[in-house]
Amino acid sequence: MSFKAVDRYFEKNGEPFFLISGEIHYFRLNPKLWEKHLRLLKQSGANTTSTYIPWDWHEYEEGKFDFSGESNPARNLIKYIKLCKKIGLQLIVKPGPYILAEYENQGLPDWLLKRCSKNAFALDENGKIISPDLMSYMSDEYLKYTFLWYDKIMPIINEYQESNGGPITMMQVCNEVGVFQWLLGKIDYNPKVINLYKEFLNGKYNWIENLNSVYGTQYLSFEKISAPIGKIENKQDYCAYFDFHLFYRHYFAMYLDLLIKKIRSYGINVQLTHNIPGWIYGNAAELPMLISTYEEIMRTRSDFVFGLDHIPEYVSYRNAHSDLACNKILEAMQPYGPVWAAEFQSGTREHHVKCDANDLETFYFASLAHGLKGFNYYMFSQGINPDGKGYYGKTFYYQTPLSVNGVKSLLYDSVKKVNDFINREKEELLLSEVKTDICVGFYKPYFFTELTTSQLLKEKRLYIEKLGLTL
Repeated sequence: MSFKAVDRYFEKNGEPFFLISGEIHYFRLNPKLWEKHLRLLKQSGANTTSTYIPWDWHEYEEGKFDFSGESNPARNLIKYIKLCKKIGLQLIVKPGPYILAEYENQGLPDWLLKRCSKNAFALDENGKIISPDLMSYMSDEYLKYTFLWYDKIMPIINEYQESNGGPITMMQVCNEVGVFQWLLGKIDYNPKVINLYKEFLNGKYNWIENLNSVYGTQYLSFEKISAPIGKIENKQDYCAYFDFHLFYRHYFAMYLDLLIKKIRSYGINVQLTHNIPGWIYGNAAELPMLISTYEEIMRTRSDFVFGLDHIPEYVSYRNAHSDLACNKILEAMQPYGPVWAAEFQSGTREHHVKCDANDLETFYFASLAHGLKGFNYYMFSQGINPDGKGYYGKTFYYQTPLSVNGVKSLLYDSVKKVNDFINREKEELLLSEVKTDICVGFYKPYFFTELTTSQLLKEKRLYIEKLGLTL
């Protein structure tokens, strides 16, 4: 493939390439306006566009697929892909299975959620379904249907990938894996997950006596182990939860690795990526922890790059510096690939947020100074949700560079100004190196906290002295 991630930047045809992308959702626009939106994106100085491909939208009934617009013109994915090629834009595709994107059921078909048995879902410690749209990632049932979806969508992506003369140069594998368990304050205790957890502990400790000496337990075998539940009362509890954190990093890596191998089996050879969630209501304090949840797959798959979600909402003194810390942490954990923003705020999904074009322009330039080597304006174009498919109602995103009808806003001018600067100075931006006198260490275990602090166990903090964790 001629487009790929190498070291600290993307490369195209052997030359450094600054990825400038804009997110446009074909399924949220009138197909008669697709070309207008794509041309205005191109005129802004972008070289790429990005879109989700919702499973629910294209398999609208079980076994009934539409990629050519027979049931609805807005399902004509093939026409949209060809338009990207015609206009001269690279295309990033994001076929799920999960897409989120404020789409009903996070992009999973409604019929699938009704069809699957209870054990296909993420379950809490009492065996109850955590959320009606939250599957257990390694469930055989969920994966069976996911791969049936892949059987339909992957041949299309293969046909239109770059190596076959198409515009598709990159694919996102699933979406923000693990984020909803954390946001909902729940751990997946599905029996299959717990069995995988026991296998993980067996691989780590080898002998049950070794585990008992750390946990202060008297288990007779790894099969008898119970997953940690509830608050941490002592050092042994903390050790068990620490292993649970390690396991979940292993579990997410297992899931993503399985999807990657399946995708490659269809002859897909484009660059693969995944997006790291963060900036909860404009605050990036959680991002170091969220980056760390992908630690294992970052370590084991150098052909798979991660991008950040940079969504500051209101840009101000309270968050304008946060992208620097996040960029540097990702750079340290992903030395084989570029730091890029898979979702770079451009407008807002929130009714109450006022995005100032000048503020966002400042944030864009600051992010360049902080080491970004590519980004995807999210969203470049506003959208209207198909009937019944919008998580927050009919309108999707506000104050974007382009309205749903393709009318420019003030933010369009800011985006064009930034893009023009990048296109003039891209060589210096891509090849320059930061000179430093001081290094800051990022000790990953300090951020293995998503299972032990307020989001899940409702504790404000852990008292390390009480738990006997001090030196």
